[in-house]
Amino acid sequence: MKLFDLSITTMDKVIYEGKALSLVVPAGLGSMGILADHMPIISTVEKGTIAITPPDYEGKITLSVKGGGYLQVSANKVTVI
Repeated sequence: MKLFDLSITTMDKVIYEGKALSLVVPAGLGSMGILADHMPIISTVEKGTIAITPPDYEGKITLSVKGGGYLQVSANKVTVI
């Protein structure tokens, strides 16, 4: 399965930096799933749960989003702020 680069940061620290197989984000129009080679997009991130599937992990990493933010997908790199 193909991978993409993922960076999740807050104003204080880097939460996740590395490769991922998939990402599910609570976006402005509902839950958004991201895989490698996803089309370029910019979206808001809403309160909810982010789920990351890293390449070397048997399950998912889940993160709780307590405030809003933004997501950008471009050139096989995903940035969540």
